Amino acid sequence: MFNGISCFNLASEKIGLNIDKIYTSEIDKYSLAIETYRFPNNIQLGDIGEIKTEDLPQIDLLIGGSPCTNFSFSGKCEGMVTEDNIKITSLSQYLKLKEDGYSFKGQSYLFFEYIRLLREINPRYFLLENVRMKKEYLDIISENIGVEPILINSKLLSAQSRPRYYWTNIPNITQPEDRGIVFKDISEDENNLVGAFRGRYLETGGIGQRLEIRKDGKSNCLTTVQKDNVVVSCKMVGMATDIKGHDILKRVYSPEGKSPTLTAVCGGNQEKKISLNNEEYRKMTPLEYERLQTIPDNYTLVTYGKKMISNSQRYRVLGLGFTVDIIAHILKNLKEGIENV
Repeated sequence: MFNGISCFNLASEKIGLNIDKIYTSEIDKYSLAIETYRFPNNIQLGDIGEIKTEDLPQIDLLIGGSPCTNFSFSGKCEGMVTEDNIKITSLSQYLKLKEDGYSFKGQSYLFFEYIRLLREINPRYFLLENVRMKKEYLDIISENIGVEPILINSKLLSAQSRPRYYWTNIPNITQPEDRGIVFKDISEDENNLVGAFRGRYLETGGIGQRLEIRKDGKSNCLTTVQKDNVVVSCKMVGMATDIKGHDILKRVYSPEGKSPTLTAVCGGNQEKKISLNNEEYRKMTPLEYERLQTIPDNYTLVTYGKKMISNSQRYRVLGLGFTVDIIAHILKNLKEGIENV
């Protein structure tokens, strides 16, 4: 469910999980283009809200990462509510509101479609992923799904810090062993980059510093911060006037550390930025986004219609995806359990 770019396929292949059929639910046209090209044997079911379980065979594993926008601390943290701000806490309540024609805010309410399918299908195993969130929302999800989550950060197996909750009945899930990967380990060769990825010069800049926009919108500054987040200096920047938006979009990150969590933002200068030296920064490339999600190089470089999918859309769908190696780590327990039966 919420299949995106078929990271489950990649994870199951990585560990050699023997699968008869994979049914998927996705409506995003760019994600579907990637899925159709990479895994044409997937059986696409369309909108999760329209899936009729009586049309399906016995399902052994139900997996998905329901939309996080209404849970994420980077958003409004409204949770699962109707447009009239009726808080949704149970499947029966959700189904009644849906039947009565209520509209819902955002997409995070689709968690209850996952719960609907979980209860109707009654699979042998299930796995649900979502972001860190308020305890109130965490408790609603845990109560409805019937298990407590485990928090795993993708930074253990990749160069990206991406803490995520996983609810599952797959047994014996443990924390992965830290591989110690940092951004420079997965970055592209600077000599091979072209265009906007070649970097932009700053009057001053460098590792450990952060681009800031003054609230009046008239000027920019580069804020140097200590480890304890105490500002020690602030100087004007000459060449970064198009850095706008949420604070996290303005930061320049060190190649000696981890990338921040990739998100679904796309276009313009919103993508994550990396420091090259004390004078330059550049946007991370789509290929680096793939590596940060432990996805094969150029996996998202496919055609949509008569054109290649744009870099902006590649950033977006990658930001919405699973970290493949984390899912593979969890599924290893499932594979071992099946083989020992």
